Amino acid sequence: ICARNTSRAPGDQKHHTTVSTLRMASRLTSGTVAAVALISSHAYTTYPDCADGLECKTLTPSDKPTLTFDCAFGSPKTDTNMRPTKGLVYLMHGNDDQKSKAMFFDTMLELKALGFDSLACDARGYSPNASPYNADAYHYDKLQSDIFSIVDESGLSAPFDDKFHIVAHDQGARVSWHGIAMGGLAERLLSFASLSIPHADVFSDALYGDDTNAEAVQAAQYWRQLMLPNSTTGGPADNNEIWCALRQVNLALRSRTALFPPTADG
Repeated sequence: ICARNTSRAPGDQKHHTTVSTLRMASRLTSGTVAAVALISSHAYTTYPDCADGLECKTLTPSDKPTLTFDCAFGSPKTDTNMRPTKGLVYLMHGNDDQKSKAMFFDTMLELKALGFDSLACDARGYSPNASPYNADAYHYDKLQSDIFSIVDESGLSAPFDDKFHIVAHDQGARVSWHGIAMGGLAERLLSFASLSIPHADVFSDALYGDDTNAEAVQAAQYWRQLMLPNSTTGGPADNNEIWCALRQVNLALRSRTALFPPTADG
């Protein structure tokens, strides 16, 4: 069980940190802690269902009738007779939390003001009705195929010869790179913005081989740690401490005063 600071109001997770949990965190390398803290900064974010100015609804691709995605649409024009707009921007979230599409709501509103259609969906495994209980359903070939299924079902790329823009973060970017390499996605892209994840070959070369980047290797160790048995659900003491350490570092960073009390000069 992770130690907690119970002196604050119940549910105030942003301040749940104690000396004991910080000691557990210190057992991880500084590079690993930094990487996990940054990459998991949204791990306990509560996202809104929608935002004023956007339309949020479900989308079921005709080629995947058993999957229903929760999506948000941003359009500068509500009258379909007034199309086309300047194009479609499809936004893909990463390894985040429920309703992760909301991380792009502000961007979608800005795109709307600029005259672009935008579309963001909770990906396979994040939309409750598009979460098969089968590991094979999450092969990258299938994940990248969802891009085509969702965009085509929306019809928003049709006025532009079925071409569109992608802005993708973290895992969404990794899926996009796979689609570019293996799925023919490149032929349909007007542009591609990859956030947090570089080209897959560059990413791989930095972690393994003759040209590894020492800092990247160290920062990526959290992947190995989280693959240890029971590392995220408890179990053997050492592995349970990994989970506790990662969780408490994340919570502490969400309230920086827990780790770095304010000084006289701010």
